[in-house]
Amino acid sequence: SLEEAEQYLQASWKLTQDGVVASHLCQLYRHMNEPAKATRMCRLSVDRLPLSQQLSLEDYEDESGTAQKNLKQLTGTAGSGSSADAADIVIHERTFKLARFLPGTESAEFFILLASNGTSKSFKVEDVKFISGSEKMKSEGKQLKSIDFKFPAPDSVPTKFVRRGILGCYQYTGCSFVLLDPASAQSLE
Repeated sequence: SLEEAEQYLQASWKLTQDGVVASHLCQLYRHMNEPAKATRMCRLSVDRLPLSQQLSLEDYEDESGTAQKNLKQLTGTAGSGSSADAADIVIHERTFKLARFLPGTESAEFFILLASNGTSKSFKVEDVKFISGSEKMKSEGKQLKSIDFKFPAPDSVPTKFVRRGILGCYQYTGCSFVLLDPASAQSLE
């Protein structure tokens, strides 16, 4: 069903923010006659396709052409909307606000292990590992266990995956955890 396809594609988008997935969501929303959602995903696809690591050059050109064509059909112009808008959206989707737990400005990088037991409909933080940064933050990794990342787990297979991010408290903006872009977070170093 289209609803089931949307569920899996949305889970994939939230986990990877891959341009190919955004392109497939754009096409799905066009078929579902949801032009606002289709336009949003087409714009994200155009922005994120150059970062996709699953495409050959030929496949990239095909996917990019399809995304541009879909966007033009939806909005009347190819590439409508700024790349900065798409970048803001993907960063916003990876940023999770927390209550202030340290004064001043401190930050550190952490790995988080997210797990789904196969019965719940979302992933939960199972473990946290400090990588580097402020020693004051080292013991604050526990803050990450309170975050609802809203990563859907659409099937009944127990699954685990690791993400990397920056936990920070800043004098004027408060505390947050920002997941690193999956397209750029390659190394465990």
